[in-house]
Amino acid sequence: SQYVLIDSKDELDSLRLSSLCKEFELQPIHLGSGLEFRRIKDIANLKEFFIIPVDFPELPNLNSLDDAEKISLRELLTWEQAPTNPARLRHSGVDFAFTAHRLDSPKNFRKFAAKTLQAGLTEKELLAACTTTPAKILGLHKGCGTISLGAPANIIVSNGPIFENKTK
Repeated sequence: SQYVLIDSKDELDSLRLSSLCKEFELQPIHLGSGLEFRRIKDIANLKEFFIIPVDFPELPNLNSLDDAEKISLRELLTWEQAPTNPARLRHSGVDFAFTAHRLDSPKNFRKFAAKTLQAGLTEKELLAACTTTPAKILGLHKGCGTISLGAPANIIVSNGPIFENKTK
């Protein structure tokens, strides 16, 4: 079957579009919404690849009582839980890669990706979501995504753990 990239605005889009792809014998790769944690079991049951943005929602404006009253519980929970999405996907067996898509500036990728470490993803899992899993999604895992003899490689040299703010 042919692969197709589907862009989902939320977790329900992923589920609906996956069903539609099956009807037309297409193999979806999901450009996720970052909200997959809301239906994690259903998402895991798809057994499909996801490309996850690290564009997490900002804390809603709670500076005044009027502002606070306009914020729904769902918005607050989404703000709190969104950084846990990658760890929940990984622990549910979902293969995913990270993308800077939807970030205001790709320069913020490392800062936002580091939030996933504080929310339960391991450094090894984070690194895999940036290297080996994208290669797997593209069908290039036999020659890309790792440092091995005869494989093309892009190497980053740093003076500390790559996802720490102080690292150069």
